[in-house]
Amino acid sequence: MRQMEDGLDTKLDAVDAKIVNLLHSDGRMTNTEVARRLGLAEATVRKRVTRLVETGVMQFQAWIDPLKVGYDIYAIIQIQVSPPHIEAVAETLREFPEIAFLGVCTGDFDIFAAAVFRSNADLYDFLTKRLSQVTGINRTATSSMIRLVKREYVFPVPAWAEPLSVEPPKQATGRRRSRHGDKERTLTEPTRAAEGLGGRA
Repeated sequence: MRQMEDGLDTKLDAVDAKIVNLLHSDGRMTNTEVARRLGLAEATVRKRVTRLVETGVMQFQAWIDPLKVGYDIYAIIQIQVSPPHIEAVAETLREFPEIAFLGVCTGDFDIFAAAVFRSNADLYDFLTKRLSQVTGINRTATSSMIRLVKREYVFPVPAWAEPLSVEPPKQATGRRRSRHGDKERTLTEPTRAAEGLGGRA
């Protein structure tokens, strides 16, 4: 992705993985709620989410089934390109609004694309009047998706990430000499308050 190519830091740690894990389960979860569940400051979560988005690690979008919103054709297009032109062709195709997914691949074809169209006529015009005019393309193979069975963008959290766990808030403790002897004992906040030692404001 462009952000990654620009050299932004994309190194992840276990905290990043926990944040991604929670947002996988509910992409609309607020930073405040993520922070509460992980026992972090809201500002920490906000900064990390911003970095994950800016570096292209994570995106927030509403995914729809194109076959249910007026696009009758969901086309899979495999494109064979002269090797010197692969990058240029890919950059040209990424600007075509019909193309929803685009990747350079190995095998018999060099570029794989998924595109949506409202009719066969629109697909025909795209293939014959626009795609065919892109310099470097040698051959294409097109097929149509007739039913979308699965489209999943939730990937396993890296193995090095720690499991999600929320630690209950710990009571503040202090040490003092007992009034009844020389032994030290630990006092919790309630004990401090009861003995007139003060507590949180």
